[in-house]
Amino acid sequence: INSYKVEDYVKVLRDLTVRRDAVAEAQKLVQAAYKRENDINEVLGDASKRLTDITSIPSTTKHISYYISRHADLIDQRYNEPDKYKPIQTGMADFDTATGGGLRRGEMMLLLGKPGLGKTIWAMQMGQQMGDHTPGVIFEMELPEQEAMDRVVSAKSRLSVSEKLELPGNMKDDDWAAYHKAISELSNPDLKVYFDFGVDWNTATIKANLVRLKQEYKIEWFMLDYLKFLTDDYKGEEYARKAMIAGRLKKACKELDIAGVVIADMNKAGVKADVPDLSQIGGTSEIGFDVDKALFMTDHIPTDGEEQNENLVTFIFDKSRRKINMRSFNMLKMKNYPAFGDVTQ
Repeated sequence: INSYKVEDYVKVLRDLTVRRDAVAEAQKLVQAAYKRENDINEVLGDASKRLTDITSIPSTTKHISYYISRHADLIDQRYNEPDKYKPIQTGMADFDTATGGGLRRGEMMLLLGKPGLGKTIWAMQMGQQMGDHTPGVIFEMELPEQEAMDRVVSAKSRLSVSEKLELPGNMKDDDWAAYHKAISELSNPDLKVYFDFGVDWNTATIKANLVRLKQEYKIEWFMLDYLKFLTDDYKGEEYARKAMIAGRLKKACKELDIAGVVIADMNKAGVKADVPDLSQIGGTSEIGFDVDKALFMTDHIPTDGEEQNENLVTFIFDKSRRKINMRSFNMLKMKNYPAFGDVTQ
């Protein structure tokens, strides 16, 4: 965090210096422009050059050979360290098949759906499955700790929250055995899943914490539940604030080379739609511009003469910068505990 704050402080100082010098240069320009004996084109040309010097913008323009050389180095790294560049397998079989292997480091996926379909449940399940082999963190801003842990333990133990965990007097010997087994597995230090129940996060503090967690725990992914709860201040419409937040989170994924899954809400049209799309994101479709993937959860959409199944949830990719092997897939929403399974279960 300290290195991040120092870097941020340096940016602020540089910004103030540039502003001060720009004001001084503007005053000189006004004085020179008023003098009719001066050639106005020369005045403007000189001022333009000095303003360019003030900003001290480093050149990023390079011959293509520079970038080709860097690409060749990357191919060598991918060859010599293949595991480092493989997608992060999520344990959701159809999702991993559709995406060509799972989540990609440096990319951000938006997860959307109408209320009650289980977005948080699905995301937490994915996180725990990834934690078996790849460290990551879940920023849970919607659910309180007790409710979130009830769901985690219920999904692992296959014990009902309402019938067993909230009323442990109803638990039999087999239930207690399943409970203690789940507690033991979830407490295993080899499970690299970290939770954070902070409530006052904004994109700057999220990024600073990700920097620390990457250094301390080597995290390679994060999940955020929900985008709308971040407290970034914006003097404008709410839709523009959400779009700004999405852009900042995407930038953090790219700069830190970690995968991000961010849950977002939908507008009324999206909640009512049979097949939702990016135009129905809560706030504005502009939120979707900065994401690498957008995955929607919706009620089961039958195909090929199927009947609608209320126990199935359909997942639809509406956007992906990479090739998607199948645009949609179904998962079974378990009845008695908060988890999803393959349709063959």
